[in-house]
Amino acid sequence: MAKTIKFNLNINGMSVRNIEGLQDNFCIDDVLALYDNKLLHRWLESRSFDEYLQKINAIDPEEPIIYQLIEIFDIELSKNIIDEQTYSLRFWNERKTELEMWTKKDNNIKQIVNDYHIGYDVLLQEIIDKREDIAFLKTATKEVEDKYLKLFQLDYKRLIHKCMDESPLFIYTLLMNTQLREYLLNDEQIKNSLNSVFMLETYNNQDLIIKRIFNVLSAENIKDKSDGEKSLLFSHVVSSILLRKFKGKTDGYWKDLELVTTKVMILSIPSGTFIRAANNPMQELSAEDVNGKFLILDGLIYKSNTDKSNVIYFEV
Repeated sequence: MAKTIKFNLNINGMSVRNIEGLQDNFCIDDVLALYDNKLLHRWLESRSFDEYLQKINAIDPEEPIIYQLIEIFDIELSKNIIDEQTYSLRFWNERKTELEMWTKKDNNIKQIVNDYHIGYDVLLQEIIDKREDIAFLKTATKEVEDKYLKLFQLDYKRLIHKCMDESPLFIYTLLMNTQLREYLLNDEQIKNSLNSVFMLETYNNQDLIIKRIFNVLSAENIKDKSDGEKSLLFSHVVSSILLRKFKGKTDGYWKDLELVTTKVMILSIPSGTFIRAANNPMQELSAEDVNGKFLILDGLIYKSNTDKSNVIYFEV
């Protein structure tokens, strides 16, 4: 009887020989590719991981495969991270398909340019259609930067004013992007609009935020709901888009809000409050330093003389 040859998997640049190694180095792109080409199946069989192989063979192709793989291998990843990485993978695969298609075309420049513009328009429509999905919007923002930057440079004013009404969460993901944010912050008219609405100094007015900022529920849909129901809806929206708030008097001491491994974008802080990045102990930023700047920091440390108002920020 022929002896089964054992081999290792290459996942996230590491040579993996057991389930623990797969869990420690789990990479969505790599594991999906190994599943698609059946190498994952052969590896499980060669290593006699029969229980895992049985579960892999029972995967429902009609359901999202990555979520099933994550459950099978007991991987701890948040839904936002999974969505963001799978969106990135989808965009990359679509781009590969487009590039392959273009290389097969003759030198019909007019058609190529037309296809490029169509791709941009399709992406913008998706940005509006999926305006509540921050994982998608982050990936779409990266796609604008990587693939459509020239069009964005010509179109950013129209796009931003349109999205302020129709996909306001996209404005925040643009501000999280180190290159694209400059187009917003260096345009005085756009910056004034950002400062008047998108700093969320009116955070405590929940009806206003739900209706005008996140556009999740219309005023008609929430008018008959109790304050408690509105609060629950608001909390769900805030949690799903990684919006954070904190208020509290610290009596002159610094309080850790986010670790240095978590990037944050500050929307606003109240007067009498100071913040700094977790990796910069000499920093002390006041409301005057912060508000209207949409600063991005590595981690967040907080000090305040008031417990009346919130420091408001996004996880990037």
